[in-house]
Parts: sequence; structure tokens; C-alpha cells
Amino acid sequence: INGIRRSSAFGGVLTGLEFFCALAAALRRQNDCDVRIVLTQDKEVGDTLALAPACRRRGVPLDAIEILPARVPQVLDVRRNDLFVAFDSLLVLSVHDLLLQQRKLYGLTDRPLVYIMQDYEPGFSAFSVTHALSAEAYGLGDDIFGVVNTKLLKDYFEVRGHRYQRTDCFEPRMNPD
Repeated sequence: INGIRRSSAFGGVLTGLEFFCALAAALRRQNDCDVRIVLTQDKEVGDTLALAPACRRRGVPLDAIEILPARVPQVLDVRRNDLFVAFDSLLVLSVHDLLLQQRKLYGLTDRPLVYIMQDYEPGFSAFSVTHALSAEAYGLGDDIFGVVNTKLLKDYFEVRGHRYQRTDCFEPRMNPD
């Protein structure tokens, strides 16, 4: 995720944090697990005000989440059971490389990347490098478990020919805060 500071967290970021905390809570109920957030832009953790309400609602102690600030170069230990969740198409491309390394290193054959899709990102920067990279991320197909914000957007992905290992959708609700 780019950052978790309240000043940069709105709309899609807050929805993504809610999803992340709900997933963390469900996984922690099944077994003891580590939960990490890797920041891609913030070089310091800073405030966690955007993350705290989602953690509180889902029953995940904030101190149970390891938050790794962005560093250059960034070294991230990838473990066998790591499950990667990405919030935007450019991050998907970066994390996809980690997923491929994880599969190769541990002999995994079917480990998807969970991608929370809340917009049709190639439309943000038409006919640009960002447009092409976003479109490339949407073309990863079987490597993606898509979680799409609204059935309308899910239908649009299908019309555009994007198919994933699995695709679920949810209808957003007003943020209680």
C-alpha cells in the first residue's frame, strides 16, 4: 500500500484497509499468523490513524500488524505461507514478481495474488505508460483473485475480456467514521 496516514487515506484506500483488516481477522481466527503491511511510498510509518478504526472494528490489535516503511532498496523476506494483497495495478505488477519467486522457491503451484479492484485504472491515464502498465496488470489472469468493488465494475471487467482465477465482488457501504 502507498501509505496509511490519515492525510493520504480516503475512499479506495480506506475500503482496502477495511478489507485487509477483515481478511487479517479471519486468518488470525484460523491460526496464529503474522500480518504485515508494506508501505511503498511512506519512508516512515508516521501516524496509523487511517488503519486504527478498521483494526478496531475487526478485532485486530494494531500492534499485531507489522508495518514496514518504504526503503530503497527494499528487502522483503517472503515466506511459504505469505498471502499477498494489492490495492492498485502498479503495485500488482511489483507484487507479482514476489509471488512468482515464492512459487519457485517453495514449489507452490497455485497461489493467487488478491487484488482489490475499485476502479478501471487504465482509464485514469489513457494512452500513457501508466495506462499500459495498468492494462498489463489486468492481463495476469489465473494469477489473480479479484475482489471487485461493485457488480457493475465486475461486469465491466468481464465485458473488457478480463478473466481471473476467481472473481468476487462486494457492494460498498458508507464508512462509519
